[in-house]
Amino acid sequence: MTRLIKDHLNFVQINLHKSKKATQQLILNLENDNVDVALIQDPHCFRGKLPGFPNTYTIFYDTTSEVIKAAIIVRNKAITVFSDPRNLDYNSAMINISFGGYEFTVFSYYFEPSVNIDLDLRKIEQLFSKRVSKRLIWCMDANSKSEVWFSPVTDSRGIKLCEFFSTWQLFTINKDYGPTFCAEQGTSFIDITVVGPNVLGLVERWFIPDYDSLSDDRMISFEMKIPKSDRACDIVL
Repeated sequence: MTRLIKDHLNFVQINLHKSKKATQQLILNLENDNVDVALIQDPHCFRGKLPGFPNTYTIFYDTTSEVIKAAIIVRNKAITVFSDPRNLDYNSAMINISFGGYEFTVFSYYFEPSVNIDLDLRKIEQLFSKRVSKRLIWCMDANSKSEVWFSPVTDSRGIKLCEFFSTWQLFTINKDYGPTFCAEQGTSFIDITVVGPNVLGLVERWFIPDYDSLSDDRMISFEMKIPKSDRACDIVL
């Protein structure tokens, strides 16, 4: 008989603020929630490596940099990954994944708050101009504010980022679960999930889990469905 493979993919995104404790908590959450792909910003790193993760995880980041601000973890071994080192930089990680007949471009990005956002957007524009897949999933710590992603205020960085989304026909899928950043100095809505038009209809849910991430940023979780008509089958003897 035949058996359909998993009919959805579980994603999470989080800024770990270089925290070892937040890293260990993330691993527990990935295992407990059976997460397939994690998009990380500002991970704990040591001498250009990301220590602490199980060797069963496949992790993509710029291995030539001592500073690592973005990474992608693929936990599901059934996912096929295509990675080009030219798409990995200290604050960005972009890979292509294939699962159940669907291909996605998965993108993790950290916007440095002290860097002119125009420089980041030009860099991203160059990456997008070379991208083949139209199914984009982009998770970011934007350090930008806009009412579009439920911030009570909009700043100049948020305006520019929204204009960029519009130019590239991208859609934010954030829901109003409150601030994504919570620390002693205050709260903010700076963590954003963006998808391309061919992904918008595949989004099952976007939410912030109730449990503590042990980071100043809350963990974001979302699911992508893989329609039955396009899913691959495997043989069970």
